[in-house]
Amino acid sequence: REGEEEDRWLVTVKALGEAAGAVHQREEHESQIPPNAPLAEWPEGPARQIVTRLSGGQPLAELFTLRQRRARRAVEQDGRAVAVLSLDVVETDIGGRETVTRELEIELTVTGTMDDLHAMGAALEPYGLKAQSTSKFERALARLGGAATRPAAKTKKTPGVRAAEPMAEAGRKILR
Repeated sequence: REGEEEDRWLVTVKALGEAAGAVHQREEHESQIPPNAPLAEWPEGPARQIVTRLSGGQPLAELFTLRQRRARRAVEQDGRAVAVLSLDVVETDIGGRETVTRELEIELTVTGTMDDLHAMGAALEPYGLKAQSTSKFERALARLGGAATRPAAKTKKTPGVRAAEPMAEAGRKILR
């Protein structure tokens, strides 16, 4: 993530995890890095170890971009902070093709319980929201796979017009 601190990016390494309906559980590790820092310059810790293992030490390459605008609100129950509710607008850019999705996410705090989460789900039921069983990353990765399997767009042949040619010859080549 960039933009939270001017001179630092927040790298979050997330496991794919499990989803049971709308409930996702996964392991996450975060590390602050200088902008565009290569893996070798990340601070020691679980995030660097996992990415080093998965990449085989090869340089990282961007597959797609996720831009997320998030509005957050605290959720309290009987004076106890139980969760953070987020309304997200997510823009995904895969090879210049952009999609926009909107999501509502509820993340329990350390004092929140599964009973609290189920109560919030019940309160939101009248709104007809649909549970998302995959993460934003998994959905983007699936779209990337679909993009990679589509036939490449046919490129137009250039007409081969040269500046020194008479206008009639250039027009003939273009209209051919």
